[in-house]
Amino acid sequence: MSRLFCNECINKQIEIDRLRKENESLRNENYKLKKRLKEGYFGSSTPSSKKPVKETATLDKAKKGGGAKKGHKGHGRKGFDVKEADEVVDVKGPSTCHKCGRPLQNVGTKFRSVIDIQPVIVKKIAYRLFEKRCGHCKKTITTPAPKVSPKCLYTNRALAYLAEEYYKKNSIDEPKSAKPLSYPP
Repeated sequence: MSRLFCNECINKQIEIDRLRKENESLRNENYKLKKRLKEGYFGSSTPSSKKPVKETATLDKAKKGGGAKKGHKGHGRKGFDVKEADEVVDVKGPSTCHKCGRPLQNVGTKFRSVIDIQPVIVKKIAYRLFEKRCGHCKKTITTPAPKVSPKCLYTNRALAYLAEEYYKKNSIDEPKSAKPLSYPP
């Protein structure tokens, strides 16, 4: 036996179905946004240090800040000893504070180990970077090593030379050998 529905009931059922679909769509969108917020900008590829909200972070830990304690030696890039350097270059630096313009006083030196390439000659250079302190604002300034990116072992010239040599050898325009590549069994 078939039932007959009035137009009003049919219209209400159509509206209910539409709202259910919209509700489901909004739930999916909400889930995806929450997941992206939790995982970070690059999904599961986001490193834990870059995640905006960490599951294990308490309010105390968030206020404390991260990183190593002051004076910690660290495990960064290993340079070389000054005794191994082919050349030691003194880098004097500015004589006035860039922050307040007052004269700086010498407070010591730091060594920065850098590897530079004079075309085809590798030369180890230890820059003696002079540290100066402003007597007024107590800001300590270390002169940066010339022609070297921060925390980089190789000079800009060495990196450019290596990149140029690499691309010369691997250029698409160079004719390749007619012999096909063979792989070991």
